[in-house]
Amino acid sequence: MTVLHHVRFVNYSPAAVTAVAFPPLAPAAPYAAPSSSAGSSSRPAPGTCGLMAVGKGNGQVELFKWVETAEGGQGWVFYRVRLSLERARKGEDERV
Repeated sequence: MTVLHHVRFVNYSPAAVTAVAFPPLAPAAPYAAPSSSAGSSSRPAPGTCGLMAVGKGNGQVELFKWVETAEGGQGWVFYRVRLSLERARKGEDERV
């Protein structure tokens, strides 16, 4: 039996990251005595970090969401790409 693999190499050179932006988080609540109510923290609930924006050298802005799984995994997951104004005017698709 002969097994044949087809491999195609793509000339891919990603654009450099030029900026990273996160939404501001509320400051941590000061230490409270155990007698105070437990749910009074001003920080957002876990999993509600908002979006992270990554600006690229070619004008694209990539958006990432913070994801937490039931198994304890967490991390930034790609959400969508916003094209530069020049590429958007040409009618290019935003989906990657």
